[in-house]
Amino acid sequence: MNNRQLLHLLRERGIISNEGITTRGITNLKKHPLLWQKVIEQTCFLQYNANLRARIQCIIQGIIEQPTCTTCGKIVKMRTTGQFRNTFPTYCSNKCIANR
Repeated sequence: MNNRQLLHLLRERGIISNEGITTRGITNLKKHPLLWQKVIEQTCFLQYNANLRARIQCIIQGIIEQPTCTTCGKIVKMRTTGQFRNTFPTYCSNKCIANR
C-alpha cells in the first residue's frame, strides 16, 4: 500500500480530514487494527517511539525518512504542542542553532 492509498483510507475512516487529524481520529484508528498496523509500517523509518499522531502527520506531510539536525545529524522528534506543532525542528538544541 502506498502513501496515497493509505491517506485515502484514513480519510474514508474519518481519521483525517482536509484540516488534518480529526478530533476522534486516534480513537477511530484504534478501532481499525489493520489500518493502525499500516500506519506503523509506513512510518517505520522513525527512529524514536513516535506516537500515532506524529506518525499520521508524517504520512500527511509526505515525510519518508527520519528528520535530523542539520548541524550535528542527531535525530529530531516532532513537536506536538505550541505554535510549531506537527513539525520537525531544524536543529536539535540551542547549541546547534548557535553553531550553524
